[in-house]
Amino acid sequence: MKNALRWMVPCLIAFFLLQSSGCDNAKNPTESNGIDSLAAATKAQQAYTEMENQMYFLANNTFNSAGDFDRLDFSPANTLYREALQADPNNAAANFGAALSEIFLVYADPVVNDAVKRWEGADLGKGERSSLLRFGIPTGTKDMTIPSGVLARNLAKIIRTAVTDPPMISEMQTILRDRFLPRLNDALARLTIVEQFPSFELRISGKMQGNTTLAPVYLDLTEVYLVDALVRGMKAMVEQFLVFRFELAAYTTKAAVDAIRQDNTSFFVLASDGATRSLSVKTDLLTMIGKIRDAVNFLKNETDSQSDDIIKLGPSGVASSDLDTVLTYLTKAEDALNGPMTVDLREADTDLNNYTIQVNLNQFFTNPPTNPKQQWLPTYSVDTTDRGDIMWHWQAQDYASFNFPDPTFGGLFPGMTNETMKRILYLDEAFGWQLDCWVGMYNYMNQLPTATTAWLMINGTQYFPKPDPYGYASTWSKYFRFLVTNNDGRDAQLVVAFSGVTVPMQMSRAMTVRLKSRDYLDAYMDPAPQNVTGQAQTDYYSSQPYVSLNFNQYGTFIIEKDSTGSGYFRLDSLYLYSTYSDFAVSHGSTYHYRAQYLPFYPYFWSYGIMAWRANNYTNTVAVSIP
Repeated sequence: MKNALRWMVPCLIAFFLLQSSGCDNAKNPTESNGIDSLAAATKAQQAYTEMENQMYFLANNTFNSAGDFDRLDFSPANTLYREALQADPNNAAANFGAALSEIFLVYADPVVNDAVKRWEGADLGKGERSSLLRFGIPTGTKDMTIPSGVLARNLAKIIRTAVTDPPMISEMQTILRDRFLPRLNDALARLTIVEQFPSFELRISGKMQGNTTLAPVYLDLTEVYLVDALVRGMKAMVEQFLVFRFELAAYTTKAAVDAIRQDNTSFFVLASDGATRSLSVKTDLLTMIGKIRDAVNFLKNETDSQSDDIIKLGPSGVASSDLDTVLTYLTKAEDALNGPMTVDLREADTDLNNYTIQVNLNQFFTNPPTNPKQQWLPTYSVDTTDRGDIMWHWQAQDYASFNFPDPTFGGLFPGMTNETMKRILYLDEAFGWQLDCWVGMYNYMNQLPTATTAWLMINGTQYFPKPDPYGYASTWSKYFRFLVTNNDGRDAQLVVAFSGVTVPMQMSRAMTVRLKSRDYLDAYMDPAPQNVTGQAQTDYYSSQPYVSLNFNQYGTFIIEKDSTGSGYFRLDSLYLYSTYSDFAVSHGSTYHYRAQYLPFYPYFWSYGIMAWRANNYTNTVAVSIP
């Protein structure tokens, strides 16, 4: 699986480096019951020195691939911290250092190390490489957010990865379950002990920050609580990934097609312990929120000098009002996880309608689907092309019949209906025929009436345009967007009205509804000129009479003539000229002329559908030949 565990490396590195944490001496309980505080403190200091060296190396070297991280070795520091804990299980510095180094040692695990290198892939781009080293110290409320959105995005990414490159997904799950989770749980146990020491502080030397000339800063329980919250967030991500099984028979297109069929019972289905793990995810998220709250409250209530703290209150740190905002949103996050909440969706469909829906995240954790492919998605089938591409086919091929088996998604969206779900997912755009219609004036000397409206007539039904969210209207034009979800194969007629008065329209070709497609229509509303003049003339060379017509503007004119009083016939066409000469005249006769006006070349008709005013005639001109 290409880069399936790539996220693990930056998580491990960013997790550790985010805190820029080193370990120094901390206050410990007095010796009793076989506890050797002095030995523990000595070992912790030795471990700190090891950690300091590794952090300095990390900060001052380039790491472009997973193999580069083999140059790091946090195992000596971890061993020393463990020895310190044997001497004094309650040594806060040793517990904190052991927690961090334990997580970082995930990469040193031979199984994990091998998997990361196999999955890294040769196309790890520069931007992604640099993200491995993008770290810093939390400095404000933006660093104290709850990554519920990140959790969802990572889950979606993992699921997509499983579908597109599935063979190693089960191996990934096994590694996370057997190699990563135990270390996370151990780290959380260590951090819980550290949190029992309100006066705990760790010195972060300049060397540990990557520059020996920098002044040291200090880490206290504010950062410890945030580290705890971060680890619990990571644990929630891992647990969520283990809720469902992703088993494949082989790395073949056929196996992939078989896996994503709706009746498949081994791929993207609830694991045997999935329901329990899903509840654990909720517990982890709630605990994470609680730890962030503990960090905020600890910071707000600090009474000692914070001048050299990593996170501090004041002008050079975090504003107290920002912390109050964080506390407010933490409560809202808890409420969202524990029960239904109301969510207002503004302009949430193609008609820009507002919706008020209910979201109950608790149901997502307490009622995970056994087979999401069947319980969440409409009926579909999968097959392959001759090239081996996987093709996904929905059984329902029109908007009306495309329905979710349970639009509430197991109670995640209480009271949700199929119609509302389809509207807010913009499925009318996916299934419908979209017509983008420009109605305007070709000649900017003409202005489009303000009260210009348009609609379509299809099979006796009137279809009104969707709201224009872009504000394309101008003095000369308006934009109308139509979405039609039925009447496939029927002809559509554009209707334009000025202040409620219908303007008959003519189109360059029939406009047919074609679902799941898009068409463009330009409708030119310029009126034909009414100042056409005509004069009898005599040709200078032949002395023959002729009629000279002056249209007084450029455009396309279909010229009609009546020479007998019995009716007009088409005489000629004039493209982008303003004058025309008719030599088919005789002395002593009177001729009547008029012209249909088109403001554009017929040449452009092949580029889309054109429309213009029907029966758009100029004034009639009568010319008598002496």
